[in-house]
Amino acid sequence: MSFDVENPSVESPDECQHLLLWQLARALWEAHRPDSAGFCVIAGCWHENQRDPCRLAQLAQEGMRIACGETTAAPPPVPPGTGPVSGRQMPEPGARVSVRPGQWQPSPGIEGQTGHDIVIVKVHESHDPRFAWVYGHGPDCSWPTADCAVPWCFEVLVSVDVLATVAGQRP
Repeated sequence: MSFDVENPSVESPDECQHLLLWQLARALWEAHRPDSAGFCVIAGCWHENQRDPCRLAQLAQEGMRIACGETTAAPPPVPPGTGPVSGRQMPEPGARVSVRPGQWQPSPGIEGQTGHDIVIVKVHESHDPRFAWVYGHGPDCSWPTADCAVPWCFEVLVSVDVLATVAGQRP
């Protein structure tokens, strides 16, 4: 790779094959790049308390790599209603999960203090077997007048027991 993925220049590298993709990905990176302490510069970004780049910054990095001709491996498909989470049945996209304080974490090790209803977009494993990453929307995002145009509004860890219950399994 001929550019620093952690600090890409504004100008595209010489081997850039898709200039428009580079420009879009670089603009997304600029908006969501980690600050000097490693936190996303966007206030309210769901990764503000994490040391890793937020999902949009990671997407920007992937876009810049692809623009320069690198290939990225696609994740294997997961059949609907099954999750990679310890082989347990997970809720399908569109299912609604209600979490209470203590049943979710905004980032690893930080307990959620409020209740939320989340319409699930995707569920995948975390490093803690008690929790799974849930991408989803608030129920109000499905209103016809909602302006939500992002793939998800919530990116939180949810107890796998709560998710298994929603999927119809006993925890």
